[in-house]
Amino acid sequence: MSKTAFVSEATGFLGINLVRELLKKEWKVSALHRPSSSLK
Repeated sequence: MSKTAFVSEATGFLGINLVRELLKKEWKVSALHRPSSSLK
C-alpha cells in the first residue's frame, strides 16, 4: 500500500524539509508552491 502526502508551502523552510523526508521514506508527494518560488 503506497502512502500519499499533500504539502502546502512546499518551498518554505519546513515544507522543503518535510518533502525531502517523505521522499526518503518512499511516500508519493504532491506539493503546492507559489509561482514565484524557486523549485531548485
